[in-house]
Amino acid sequence: DGTELDVSGKILDREFAIEYDGELLAQISRRWFTVRDTYGVQVVREDVDPALLIAVTVCVIALAEGKDD
Repeated sequence: DGTELDVSGKILDREFAIEYDGELLAQISRRWFTVRDTYGVQVVREDVDPALLIAVTVCVIALAEGKDD
């Protein structure tokens, strides 16, 4: 529907927030629990689709890493 989400923070360090209209929707942070990269997505508002926030997270990380796939 053309809704724009704002992503801000330390994108290259994988520590960032997703906001809509100045309101925090989720906090994303890299976790070091395993050999592979693991990320925590803390959904702040319950009325927001978590799948959308995870999809935005994956896209932001892929862009930060310069991946095209």
